Amino acid sequence: MPVFNFNRSDVEEVRALRVDPRHGTTRNDNHVGLQEAFADIHLRNVSARYDFDSVRVGIQPFISDFRGFLFNDVPLGVRLFGTRDNNQWQYNLGWFRRLEKDTNSGLNDIGARPRDDDIFVIGDCAACAWPEANGGQGGWVPPRAQAAHQQASHVAAQIKRRLANKPLRPYRYRDFGSLVSLGEYSTVGNMMGGLIGGSLMIEGAFARLMYVSLYKMHELALHGFPKMALDTLSRTITRRTEPHVKLH
Repeated sequence: MPVFNFNRSDVEEVRALRVDPRHGTTRNDNHVGLQEAFADIHLRNVSARYDFDSVRVGIQPFISDFRGFLFNDVPLGVRLFGTRDNNQWQYNLGWFRRLEKDTNSGLNDIGARPRDDDIFVIGDCAACAWPEANGGQGGWVPPRAQAAHQQASHVAAQIKRRLANKPLRPYRYRDFGSLVSLGEYSTVGNMMGGLIGGSLMIEGAFARLMYVSLYKMHELALHGFPKMALDTLSRTITRRTEPHVKLH
């Protein structure tokens, strides 16, 4: 199903529509998009009430949830779908590649290559399982700085492997324990976590030194050495005295 779109924009200021001011304040734009082009093959009926299995191949509308909040598009793909138990149960199994969109109309741009979408979700937006937690009973990766650091490193490595056409590796959380800063001069910690099969409690100056070292490692990873060094120097000069409670 081809769709034709024509739009005209008229604004008061130059460069609102185009970077080059010589193009003026008016723009006429048109685009032809192919929004539906698919073959729907009815495979079989599976009950006397016409529950069925079908497959659809081509550019087709697809809504992932009831109201289309999560995904609502007309991508290129293959979809196996059907119903069971008098249409009380519906299933969809599909593979899709999203098509590029025309900027002004939002229609499919079939002249461009399909998008190569690979979505990696990890960190605060994903719940990561931790099978080794609770003595092997399983649990979830705790929301700590060390977990975020490990997850970011894992995603960066997997993106490189994906670009090199190598198989992706699963994420495995390694517990190194916790350090809690109780103000400017007090720190306690539970070190090594599950690495030694028990707890190693530390406190005082040694725990404070480990906390500062860990904090500087995070700053180095996020901002680089120059900014980390300047920030360390400024903190040493100003000697902030307000207490901070942080968990790593």
